[in-house]
Amino acid sequence: MKKSFIFFVIVVSTTIINPFWVYAQSVAINTDGSLPHSSAMLDVKSFTKGILVPRTSSVGRIGIFNPAKGLLVYDTTSSSFWFYNASAWVQIAGSNGWNLTGNTGINATTNFIGTTDLRPLRFRVNNSWAGAIDTSSANIFLA
Repeated sequence: MKKSFIFFVIVVSTTIINPFWVYAQSVAINTDGSLPHSSAMLDVKSFTKGILVPRTSSVGRIGIFNPAKGLLVYDTTSSSFWFYNASAWVQIAGSNGWNLTGNTGINATTNFIGTTDLRPLRFRVNNSWAGAIDTSSANIFLA
C-alpha cells in the first residue's frame, strides 16, 4: 500500500510540475530545438529532408472507410496527390491548371489564358523575354 501511494504521489507531482505533459498543444520535429509554431499542431522543420505522406493505390484510397475531411494521400496508381473534401476524393495535381497535353470542357467565357488586370501578358522562352501583349499601349510583340 505504501509503494502504491508513493507511486501515485510521484505521478501526480510529475504531471503537475511538468507543463509539457499537462498543457502540450503542439509538436515540433526538428534538429534546431525550436518550439512549434503556435498555429500548428505539428511543425516539421528540415533543410535537407521532406515529409512522406501515406502511399496507396487507387483501390486502397477509394477503399478507405469514412475518410476525414482534408485527408491527404499519395495515389501510386495515378502518381498524384489526392485529398478528401468531405464528399469526394479530389486530385491535387492538375485539378486547376492548364495541362500541357490539352484540356477538355473549356468554356470560352470563363476559361482563358491571360490576366484579369491592366498588366501586360508576357511570354518567355528559355526564361528569356520573347514577347508581350500590352493593351494599355496597344502593342503586340512576339520575338
